[in-house]
Amino acid sequence: MKHFVIIAIVALSILILNASTSFSEETESSKIKLHKMRSSIIDGGQPLVFVGKFTTDSGKPIYNATIIIKNDQNCPDDQIIGQGITDKRGKFSVYTMPKIWNEKDNRVTFHAEFSGDEKYSASVSENRMYVIYPEHAQKCEN
Repeated sequence: MKHFVIIAIVALSILILNASTSFSEETESSKIKLHKMRSSIIDGGQPLVFVGKFTTDSGKPIYNATIIIKNDQNCPDDQIIGQGITDKRGKFSVYTMPKIWNEKDNRVTFHAEFSGDEKYSASVSENRMYVIYPEHAQKCEN
């Protein structure tokens, strides 16, 4: 009987250890970087291109992930201004036409986001602030 209790305790300990290991490996930590543009002043009549890279924390590129670009304004309602898919090197490019997102001072802050999935954790880039010259830009409509 004494041996049975010891074996049961060892077996239970192994099960608990394996369960906690598998839960911690459910999603791998990820990191998203939104590169700075050459200038922080954007002409409203020219395409706006957001470029970045999405990797694991260890630097391994994450392929075929949907990256969303959001602004800090209330237009559009969901703040999403574009999205793209990462390539085999984890790189992404998101193209959009600038709009008048902020009528007060034309300053808009953007970030890139990955919402997470069964393999990788959610991730948000650093904010990037730009001034959109509205001369040729359309007004943002919700």
